[in-house]
Amino acid sequence: MLKSSLAATDKGLRAAIPRLRQSLDQLVRSAFWIPIATAGVYVLALAYQLPRLLQNYYHWRPDFVWAPLLARDLASAGPGGIINVGDTPHYSTIWFLILTERLPFSRQIWDFAPFIITLGGLALMAWAARKVAGTWAGLMAPAIGVAAGTAILATTLTEGMRSHTWFAVAATSAYLVYLATRPAGGRSSTTIMVAAVPAGIFGSVALASDPLFAISGLAPLAGAATIGWLIFRNDRSRDLVLSAWITSILAVGLALAIEAMMQAAGYRKTLIPAYNFVTLDQFLAATKGLLLDILTLTNGNFFGRPVGRGSIAALGMAVLTVGAVALPVLLLAPRLKDRDALGAGRAPWLLYLLYWALVQLATAAAYLLSPIPSAVGQSLTTRYIVPVFYGIAATVPIWAVTSNWKRAVAAGGTTVLCLLSLVGIRDHLKEEQLPIQPQAAGITAFLEKEGLERGYASYRIAHTFTYNADLRQRAYPVFNCEFPSPELCPFSVNSRSVWYRPVEEERTFLIVDPPDFLSIVPPPTEVFGEPAKVRRFGELSVLIYDYDIASRFINPGE
Repeated sequence: MLKSSLAATDKGLRAAIPRLRQSLDQLVRSAFWIPIATAGVYVLALAYQLPRLLQNYYHWRPDFVWAPLLARDLASAGPGGIINVGDTPHYSTIWFLILTERLPFSRQIWDFAPFIITLGGLALMAWAARKVAGTWAGLMAPAIGVAAGTAILATTLTEGMRSHTWFAVAATSAYLVYLATRPAGGRSSTTIMVAAVPAGIFGSVALASDPLFAISGLAPLAGAATIGWLIFRNDRSRDLVLSAWITSILAVGLALAIEAMMQAAGYRKTLIPAYNFVTLDQFLAATKGLLLDILTLTNGNFFGRPVGRGSIAALGMAVLTVGAVALPVLLLAPRLKDRDALGAGRAPWLLYLLYWALVQLATAAAYLLSPIPSAVGQSLTTRYIVPVFYGIAATVPIWAVTSNWKRAVAAGGTTVLCLLSLVGIRDHLKEEQLPIQPQAAGITAFLEKEGLERGYASYRIAHTFTYNADLRQRAYPVFNCEFPSPELCPFSVNSRSVWYRPVEEERTFLIVDPPDFLSIVPPPTEVFGEPAKVRRFGELSVLIYDYDIASRFINPGE
């Protein structure tokens, strides 16, 4: 009796074990979808908080409102004069804003367009990853990409930054995968070659708008296709490398034509530095800065933070990030050594990884060898290495699909990334306000009472004050020509020369801010005369003159 009972029990356990294993396997597989759901929650939270983020933070930073302000200024005041757009002119953004300026709900379109463009780029990344490694990889790539640290939000949520560039980088990866996965056939060569024309036109707009696209988009495209041809040496790889090079050459040629056209229309690039290589000290500082910026983009910058849950999570993200950056090389190196193991069917996989590896390497090399990061300061340099993060988002899922433990690591890291970014949105909304923010309404009311509509201020105040005053009062940016000399000059970046044409018998104002980067000091009375009225607003002073003080600027506008 006992023996038969034990036998029955043993038989039942043996039958239950496969079912238990199957249940555990299903549970594990279900857990792999948690980061995708978490990323969806993050997207919804970001979309919900977007108006507050713009109104409380980004609309008070001059670089982020310059392009919308220019579009509105051109619509109200008309073309004319010289428009100084900086060394990254963002022509595609300016064209988009001008074309949509008179549409119903144009302000809402402007507010949400960068976010939608970013999501569109991530959708293209999803398509490319799915073609290469399946559905789960295709969903994980945008899940990682959308949940970057808040440092990246300035480039993905605001017009005049780089959402168009990131879209172009993602679109180029999808274009390469499209070429590699086209079905073979008699018209394959013609189809692939014809695809180079619209791709080249698209690339020319991206390149003319942002020179970074040459490093982070076109060079990796041509490089990946060339390496693929050297490996496979077949008709498909030949057609693909020709298409990639035609696309790149056409993009460069048309970008030069676009630049000439915009120059003829009055646009001028400023702040173009001498393209010297960095010094050794700058290189060492840039190496440290590159690490900090990459960790910041993944919420992994734990350095200097008090030990706690947040900093420990950031430390974990830092470890995962360092490993993730190395993935493309780790995946490619053994395959490139054993070329015989790479059949033609592996071409899309190889080209995809080659592209993103070159994106990361080229972007990092440009960061390390350029003097620009050293010149602009650590707080502004994250905008230059965002493609490195998108390379992480594109390649981690390709690595993870090969085993369950890798999927678990990728899923866990992505979930933590999303949760840290959710906390980052909350913290972003609490960041310290600039001096103009709490005083803008009072200054606007004061100027309206005085009947003043035109004046001047430092760059960090002028654009944001004008934009948030809905252009009822316009403050144009000026600077002390040779600090601390109090002489004033027109600002030569993100400005129009017509702003500084003196207007006879027009009263103007000058907003003076506390000492800081790009702030101004009051002009000398022996040159500008005594102001007719002075009013304090917190840390700011508003000086009113009975004439247009632009007539006394050094190097006045046209």
